Amino acid sequence: MSMSTIWSSLQAALVAAESTQSHPQVLTELALHPNTAVKYVLAKNRNAPLAVLERLSQDENPKIRKAVASNKCIPPQIASFLINDRSSLVRTALVKNKVVYCDTLRPLCFDKSISVRIALARRKDTSLDTLRLLIQDVNATNEELLIAAATNPALPKSVTAEFRRLIPWHKTPTEKKKATPLQQVLPGYLSQVKLPVEFVLTIKALNQWLGDVRSATKQEVPVQ
Repeated sequence: MSMSTIWSSLQAALVAAESTQSHPQVLTELALHPNTAVKYVLAKNRNAPLAVLERLSQDENPKIRKAVASNKCIPPQIASFLINDRSSLVRTALVKNKVVYCDTLRPLCFDKSISVRIALARRKDTSLDTLRLLIQDVNATNEELLIAAATNPALPKSVTAEFRRLIPWHKTPTEKKKATPLQQVLPGYLSQVKLPVEFVLTIKALNQWLGDVRSATKQEVPVQ
């Protein structure tokens, strides 16, 4: 397919931008295409050349940059660049991209957007150190964030299994009515469960936060 054909037909441009078999030069030319849909599809192409992704990662449209952040073959240098993107949607997409190393995302522990921090707390490969930072952050007052970090699969199974039983939305309606407020239950739980030394401060920080949370009998939490 010639470049003249691709540029004269939007459908042809979309097909070429999406295809992993397209020649790198064709993809490079398509990065200059005026149509947003073409650039969006191109940004998700796993075989898009580095130069193409570099250009699209600086596009004015956040949807294009988000597509780059979601690319399953995103180069490390592009991921590092998008960490500082001005759009929280782009940064959240980057965190949700499993091919991006968790160590690369560590600076986002203190991201101003709660959605970014929640996404990081939910990653299965998030380290204990990162989870501790997420919970101990002075700005960590969001219930969803703290629970996501405290129940992350990265924690020992014995810890997460016990902790989940303390969370209201893991209980039946009858159990909720009889439930003791979390801030009253957690101290006893801490004294019974053997926690990793490096995580003790994290749970204590969570306990301090729970002092300001409504009791489980009054709390309405949506099922995730």
